[in-house]
Amino acid sequence: MRMTADGPATTTPAPLAAAATTAAIEQASVVRWWQVTRFVELAGPDAITFLGDLCTQAVERIEPGTDRLGLLLEVKAHIVAAIDIFHAAPAPWTHPTRGDHVESAPRLLLETLPDQVEPLVTLLTKYRLRAKVTIEPVDVAAVAVVGSTAAVDVAAAEVDSGQWFTRTGRAEDAPVHTWIGDPGSARTVVERLADSGIGLADATAFEAARIARGTVSLHDLLAGRMPAEVGGVEAAVALDAGCYLGQEPVVRLHFRGRANRTLRRIGAAGPITPEPAPAAAGPDAPATHPLDLFSTAADASNRPVGRLTTWSELPDGTSIGFATLRRELEVGDELRLGTSSTRVTVADAAPPTREDVRAT
Repeated sequence: MRMTADGPATTTPAPLAAAATTAAIEQASVVRWWQVTRFVELAGPDAITFLGDLCTQAVERIEPGTDRLGLLLEVKAHIVAAIDIFHAAPAPWTHPTRGDHVESAPRLLLETLPDQVEPLVTLLTKYRLRAKVTIEPVDVAAVAVVGSTAAVDVAAAEVDSGQWFTRTGRAEDAPVHTWIGDPGSARTVVERLADSGIGLADATAFEAARIARGTVSLHDLLAGRMPAEVGGVEAAVALDAGCYLGQEPVVRLHFRGRANRTLRRIGAAGPITPEPAPAAAGPDAPATHPLDLFSTAADASNRPVGRLTTWSELPDGTSIGFATLRRELEVGDELRLGTSSTRVTVADAAPPTREDVRAT
């Protein structure tokens, strides 16, 4: 999915220019406000331990007021849903059938993609059993402040409504502070941040800067793939977490094997423009996904060698993106996007395997 498709949620205040957005992320902070995700609330006395038994993250180590990416897997370790886990302030909770009441119960907000809400709720409900938790989609909005001075800028803005969360993750990622609250208050929050000097990001430049940093988003963590194939181990897996659904294949692949596909960056000389795939030539012909990538080598097969996940244009008119690609592809290899005329090149080398590390 192209992250910039919907653009900013408002034109008041007007977004910064592309160059100003990039500079602000590095030297100050910007507001990111375009809602392309949904939220599910997991609440109740057992919320933390229940999610911890299913999720790739050590949920008990996510402090209140912080968030961290995680994955929910099926037993063979294929991704069911990618989630951003926000440890929210506790709230009163009542058991929906027995009526048991708790004045202050743990509450987690799980951010995910719209098409993953149903699989997420289905999986959580399947394993709830006797756990004292409720699982409900909720209508809330998110506004993020991203950049090197985000913490100071958020404190200075003195936004009273909603709750702020601090992202925990890789040190090389830009700091992220996210406000979550009533959708009707989101515009007011953005305007308050603008009044304090934090500009609204240009969506295209923001996504280009994220990809250039190597920061994985929910859109890169493709459902149906194993975590190691989509950059999920580094971004969303705690290898020292307790047991969770699908843990054994994840750990075995990380320590004893290697994924045949990995998340890597790609580049293009111009805009990346996928085209709808034509109807299959026959009942047995494989369907081509618009984001599938194919080798352009003379001896290449007609099987895809990867799939584009997210992309954006740079100020100079070139493009940058993430794709899950076969490991044997080399930097500079040219690939064709779906059935379109778009050509991209592999920009990053495949990460070393454990065998490569041992050999050195």
